[in-house]
Amino acid sequence: MLTTTVTHLKEGYIRRNGMPRSDQATLTEHWIRHGDWLTVVTIVTDPVYLTEPFIRSTDYQLDLNQQIPPYPCEVTEEVNRAKGIVPHHLPGANISCLSLRIDSEYLTRRYGAARRPCIQSSD
Repeated sequence: MLTTTVTHLKEGYIRRNGMPRSDQATLTEHWIRHGDWLTVVTIVTDPVYLTEPFIRSTDYQLDLNQQIPPYPCEVTEEVNRAKGIVPHHLPGANISCLSLRIDSEYLTRRYGAARRPCIQSSD
């Protein structure tokens, strides 16, 4: 069994339904392997929002023949920027949407005139 404990968490949420978590919470995880099974037990203790620990467990079965499709990533060019510069794109100017190959004939039929869905930014 591998056990990890995390402290100094930022305020956040334990669950998507909005159960809050304070900055005083701790998270303990137990990773347990039994043959081809992996069990992960998470325990959240929060003296601000919880009257008792929130415990959740998940089981995974080893599958050596599992096929995971490739993640559709896009290559991004990393560049050096001056301190304090945050890259941004104005609405409709995101260069990554240029990778979408939009047929201008379709746009003409749909909108009556060919439109550029994206404008290449200069930065």
